[in-house]
Amino acid sequence: MAPSTRASAPANYSNGYLVDKQGEGHYDLKKPRGVVLKIAPGKKPEIVATGVRYLTSMSINRHGDLFATDQEGATWLPNGNPFDELLHIQKGRHYGFPPRHPKHLPDVIDEPSVFDYGPQHQSTCGFRFNEPVGKGKGKTFGPSHWRNAAFVTGESRGKLYRTRLVKTPAGYVAQNQVIASLGMLPVDVAVSNWGDLVVACHSGPPDWGTGPAGTGKLFMIEFEHSTEPIPVVAWAASPTETIVEFDRSLEPLQWKNLSQTIVEGGLYVSAGDRFERFRPGYEVVKAQMKSPRFEYPVLSAGLGSNGRSIILRTAERTDAFRYAITLPYPEKEGRAAGIDVAFDLTGVDASWRETQGTNAWHGWLPHLDGTVNRELTASTDSRVWLSDLMSNPGTLTLRTQLDLWSMLHPAVQAGATLDYEYPPEAVTVAFRWKRKLSLDVDKSARVEVSDGLAKLIVAPVKDKWLPVTLTLATDKNAGPLDLEVSWSTKEDPRPRALPLHRMLMPWAVPAREKPGSFDRVIPEIAGGDWGQGKKIYFGEKAACSKCHAVRGEGAHDRPRPVESRLPRLRLGPPRRQGTERLDQSRLPRLPRRARRRQDADRHSQRLRRHDRPPRRPDRQGDDDPTERSPLDRPVADVTDAGQAARRAHGRPAARSVPVPARSTAGRETMRL
Repeated sequence: MAPSTRASAPANYSNGYLVDKQGEGHYDLKKPRGVVLKIAPGKKPEIVATGVRYLTSMSINRHGDLFATDQEGATWLPNGNPFDELLHIQKGRHYGFPPRHPKHLPDVIDEPSVFDYGPQHQSTCGFRFNEPVGKGKGKTFGPSHWRNAAFVTGESRGKLYRTRLVKTPAGYVAQNQVIASLGMLPVDVAVSNWGDLVVACHSGPPDWGTGPAGTGKLFMIEFEHSTEPIPVVAWAASPTETIVEFDRSLEPLQWKNLSQTIVEGGLYVSAGDRFERFRPGYEVVKAQMKSPRFEYPVLSAGLGSNGRSIILRTAERTDAFRYAITLPYPEKEGRAAGIDVAFDLTGVDASWRETQGTNAWHGWLPHLDGTVNRELTASTDSRVWLSDLMSNPGTLTLRTQLDLWSMLHPAVQAGATLDYEYPPEAVTVAFRWKRKLSLDVDKSARVEVSDGLAKLIVAPVKDKWLPVTLTLATDKNAGPLDLEVSWSTKEDPRPRALPLHRMLMPWAVPAREKPGSFDRVIPEIAGGDWGQGKKIYFGEKAACSKCHAVRGEGAHDRPRPVESRLPRLRLGPPRRQGTERLDQSRLPRLPRRARRRQDADRHSQRLRRHDRPPRRPDRQGDDDPTERSPLDRPVADVTDAGQAARRAHGRPAARSVPVPARSTAGRETMRL
């Protein structure tokens, strides 16, 4: 019989330190409560790790490392981590419940989680690694870049997550995306031998609902391998530019409605929020729902030069919020319309220039560490630049901001205060490199540089990020994928991997509840309550949502907007010779959204026209091509027929042009 590892529950959830009436704590790290145990035949149980609150699932990955999901949430302790966690279980570590306390538990270090699932109250339950089962002969679920990720269930809100894990010499770095919002409460997940995802759900309201008395169901999710594009990564390239890269080339005709893209941001925004059907009834969740969401107008949109990416230009957004993009994508049988993607302002601004030559590159990287960049950019064009071009002699410059506040201190519960203060942290970030490197930081940090190693030591300040510029010399023996990054503190010198959310783009600023660019007062709604208004809108008394929809929530068969029923008037030149040109000054001015709809119709008509054989320009009754309105140009007419038509008319080859400002037409469903 092989040794097994299991976890046991703490003695008292509401009194983690076991404080008696005299104010003395009796929590004991040596007692087998709230610990991970290793049990072998014929031997006494061995405590592997302490400080776990409620582990619901454990699994070992392909590297032989043990992981577990831990439900934190409302811990009844002000400094108990309010987020549900994915933990890398390591021998001798303490995982924060109960957390360090100067009186009741002074001699522990609270080990940070690999990833925190937020906002608060997600109730992470079962999870499995997307690895082949049956001695490696089975299949995995989803596209190739989903392989080896962890599928995690969020019970309280019906979520299914895909968490990618990258192992570095200092530990694991995680990247997370929501891949589904379910109509029941998922509690566990598994990958079958055939590569299907099996999800176990139970009925009832959130927070365990009806419990064992409820009716449960098993769902099998099949992944259809087709030619449909799947987003790989999305990032903020500048304060106004966002890029979404896919796993394959995009067909321009399928993306002609990019002007209808929606970009939202806020403290608690996630991709596909409009599909969230379950929310636990805690006050902190109600506060989350009242937090404002900001929509950033899309000023232009188009396909990138590589043919695999979409470039969006929006109003400026520099607050380090969570952001979500809803891309318009045509609906067909078996597939919902639209693609939802989440992104944030984390990352590194990277630029490289060849020592002797004209080759150069400027772009975005998810991390400073080379191993993390290798894995997270594996299906993107950035990987080509990193592995091929930058192996030549040159200089690589990496610019970012480091948020090093509370590296070993758990987050404080919403609305809670501590009865003590943590001692100041002294954080060290180490950079290991095979060649010459230089490190430029703010005067508040101290820098130590030796052969192949650079360290910065700083006393972090809340909401004050540390700008960092790292310059590396590259050649065939030392490329950007060889850089190693780790951090430690004065009180705990053990190295750890730097999480993605600790690195922010150079132009990002700490998140505010309300961005300055949106700080305005509307007299008609001044003093109103957004949360109360939403409650009335979706309530049974007013019943607004039975006929109307907001952000995709509400009636699906809602009435068409008024402007969609307006007569379609042609505002261009006359079609037949001898007819009198229409006097546009006598026409009533249509609403803005109606004009945008007409513009979009012209684009689609023009694209369809190019699918036909080109007409002779000298034919009687044809328009002079030089007199065409700019509005008659296609969004991105790059089809063979379209290019041939342009050459026949003596025009240059078509290029992608900015799309008119997006329509506010509603969207209903998310493509999974």
